[in-house]
Amino acid sequence: MPSRSAVVPPFDPPRQPGANWNPHIGEEAQELVTRKLAHESQDARNAVLSSAASILSKSVDPQAASGSETGLVVGYVQSGKTLSFTTVMALARDNGFRLVIVVAGTSKLLLKQSTDRLRNDLQIDKIEGLLKWKLFTELADNETNRRHIQQTLSEWSDPDVAQSERATVLITVMKQHTWLRKLIGLLRNLDLTGVPTLIIDD
Repeated sequence: MPSRSAVVPPFDPPRQPGANWNPHIGEEAQELVTRKLAHESQDARNAVLSSAASILSKSVDPQAASGSETGLVVGYVQSGKTLSFTTVMALARDNGFRLVIVVAGTSKLLLKQSTDRLRNDLQIDKIEGLLKWKLFTELADNETNRRHIQQTLSEWSDPDVAQSERATVLITVMKQHTWLRKLIGLLRNLDLTGVPTLIIDD
């Protein structure tokens, strides 16, 4: 039986002015955009990928020596915003970002809606998605969370773990001070040395 997977042509746009590095547009980003824009032209899909690459290129190169630099990208509320930042997340995974934090919603309902949308868009509840993303929504600073997150992050540096089995940690958190304090408390008890991290404020 022929495979149903779409054949996605390779695409890496040229380096943009002001870029700190040139992200590689890999499988995760391309497959996401192909799924979400299945009825659009390849040019339209490439435009979304180019925009995401331009955004991510303003961040710190995840392959460079670790430092304390922080980048900030400001977007406008408009149609396509969600696809834009989700594509940036997928592109971050393609380029070795180990941790992605999404600050979303000012209520439990809005946070759940955002988390469910990411589950669907990134196919986290499917076998392929489970191999690529480890989603954490309960942010208690306990032994279980610390062990699972640290192990997932450490696998990126383990030569015995295949590239395809290295998952990106995805944390969704409410845009509310109590939730953010819980997240900070958890992160402070993890070894994040040299862990490229992307934070998105939805």
